[in-house]
Amino acid sequence: MTFAITDDTVDSKSGMTSFIVEPQWPGFSVIKDFDLFGRRGVHNTHFKMENIEVPPENMLGKKNQGFLVLMDELDTERIGIAAEGLGC
Repeated sequence: MTFAITDDTVDSKSGMTSFIVEPQWPGFSVIKDFDLFGRRGVHNTHFKMENIEVPPENMLGKKNQGFLVLMDELDTERIGIAAEGLGC
């Protein structure tokens, strides 16, 4: 999942859209995978996207409402990350 500014005439929260980007698409390349201490199930990767065309069906939610998707995910992750920290 990635977030992009799709309307730069407004502030970034109002002009952000969320997309699913497939790693096998031309223009997507992995620079480096990182191993995280105690988090083997979490993938942390440095990647590069260059001239990727995302089809409309890969948009998550509605255009320019990606900030809502981001905040919804963040609310869920905060609890999980706190639990992981406690477990480690």
